[in-house]
Amino acid sequence: MNFFNEGFRKKAKNNKTILGKEDIKMENLQVKNIRRMGFYFIMFLTMLCISLSAYGQEGRLSPTGLPAAPGWRFDRELSTLKRNPEFGKIVYKYTEMGLEDEEYNHQKIINSWGYGARNVDEIKDLLPEPLYQMVKHPEIWGEIRINETPDSPEKPSPAWNAYKEATAKYKGRSSLDKNDWLQNYTAGCPFPDIDFEKDPKAAIKLAWNHDRRIWFDDREAPHIGQIVDKHGNVSESCGYEFRLMFDGRLLVDPKPLITPNPRRLRYALSFPYVDPYNLRGIVTVIHRYMDDKDDDMWVYLPSLRRVRRFSTAQTQDPISAGNDTVWDLFATFAGNIRKLNWQYLGLKTMLIPLKASNIWQVNEGKKPTIGGVDQYYQRRKVHVLKGTYKIPIILKDVYIYIDPETWKSCYGVATDIKGKDYKFVYYSYGRNKTGFPNEKLMTHCDLQRYHVTPTVTSGSNSTGFDPRLTEMDFCVRKFGGAR
Repeated sequence: MNFFNEGFRKKAKNNKTILGKEDIKMENLQVKNIRRMGFYFIMFLTMLCISLSAYGQEGRLSPTGLPAAPGWRFDRELSTLKRNPEFGKIVYKYTEMGLEDEEYNHQKIINSWGYGARNVDEIKDLLPEPLYQMVKHPEIWGEIRINETPDSPEKPSPAWNAYKEATAKYKGRSSLDKNDWLQNYTAGCPFPDIDFEKDPKAAIKLAWNHDRRIWFDDREAPHIGQIVDKHGNVSESCGYEFRLMFDGRLLVDPKPLITPNPRRLRYALSFPYVDPYNLRGIVTVIHRYMDDKDDDMWVYLPSLRRVRRFSTAQTQDPISAGNDTVWDLFATFAGNIRKLNWQYLGLKTMLIPLKASNIWQVNEGKKPTIGGVDQYYQRRKVHVLKGTYKIPIILKDVYIYIDPETWKSCYGVATDIKGKDYKFVYYSYGRNKTGFPNEKLMTHCDLQRYHVTPTVTSGSNSTGFDPRLTEMDFCVRKFGGAR
């Protein structure tokens, strides 16, 4: 206003005009009106931009063909891939090789619940309680939609055929020792015909079936993870999973066993981080054994340039850097079976993302949401299995819901030592053309902190897999610098 007043006075002085009080009041009123009109015009433009943006978001369609919620991102729309294009090339290696089964990406939807669809209360009994609460409360967990598609048996494929053939070939050979540890296992399902009514070992046998579910022979899989808190703060990480299986091998030679195997390894696994800078170079290596003994775990820390041996009791801890992922809860349960007492709770009809889309889908709308925001689900009867830790450290009970055909589990719920729900684990399984169920989307949720770690992954059964990728020295030289 001072600028306009000064200019007006200079002009008046040049015109030899003397301003009175009324003229000054009129001048100030005009300036206020101009400023008010400018403010309203700016507000109008702002609201117009917001409206157009919202219209554009609401007008987007998900790969399912249904409206996409604001913040939903699919495949190459993921912000991490835009910031890490070189890593993105590795992530899409198997997709671009045409190894994913496109049939699973576009399924016929029978009904939908959640975002833009029916009330999720209709299917409350078909979902685990944490997932129901997430869909019910989008103001906390973000928008989620559940799409039911027709169910059918696994279709013939090289991997599935090989798994069934191995199950039939080695049926009756597997057994449990006095400590309920699996003995004489080679490949396939160790206990395909469990009598759940009469067999006192039914629960522990079911746990072993889940442990020996259909799985890759050798796995090379890049992982992109987000860590999202209840305030919408997001951090991201990129890393690799390298896994070499020593038994249960189906397609890649040597099969069904790797011999010689003097250490009697069940599998060797490594996980090196490549991004962000504060995690880059950290390498974790885990060895699991066929015999009744604890896992071995080592971690290379670049800041110390040293390898540290970690207690396997720490497999109940989140892995690192605010991540909600717990080693024991990979694939809903990947811990040492011997460390829990198991109880079979019966069959339950549920909606599970067992034959899900291969398309990555996350919510980047600043809410702690599971990875499968618009996923396909099938209605199936699943086995409900409860495991109670003999020595609870952080976790007490684990509930997993096991498909009786593939022995996969899409949901896991773990309680803290007080018995309160603590972790919820969500896995959706796509398929590649060899028939291996591939966990394209997995999410580990902290139910008490409203904190989630959705992870998207890609991978396939790897021919020409380099076993050195599961060795600490090799991974440190390749990803963490020479020791």
